[in-house]
Amino acid sequence: MELIEIISKADLAERQQISRKNIKENLQTLSSTEEQLDYQRNVPHVNIIDELVCGWFDDTYWPDDKIFRSGFSEEELKAMSEFSQIFEAVLASVQNEVPQIEAYVKAPEWARLLQAAHIALSVFQIRDDN
Repeated sequence: MELIEIISKADLAERQQISRKNIKENLQTLSSTEEQLDYQRNVPHVNIIDELVCGWFDDTYWPDDKIFRSGFSEEELKAMSEFSQIFEAVLASVQNEVPQIEAYVKAPEWARLLQAAHIALSVFQIRDDN
């Protein structure tokens, strides 16, 4: 029996709400050069690129988890998947760059990431506005 089949409705709703909040916060940061640079200024001893990557791929986006998926519409799941693919492609294309956020935000590839995050975030806004 899978966890999603035995978890209480209240626990499921709470996990879905937390997942939605975390995804939206991550996409907001990933869509904003200003937020990324502020993050670096506020936590100068941390590699912000690593934090953004870990925040998305390890801590927030779990596309194979049924509980995670249950909290999102098909459009949102598609938007997250497309964003994730772009994020992976951008990381692969800039992997030889200096690993500092200040260098990354100037790369044309990083502009592609910002745009993709903004587009994914806009899909969430549609649901939130209804």
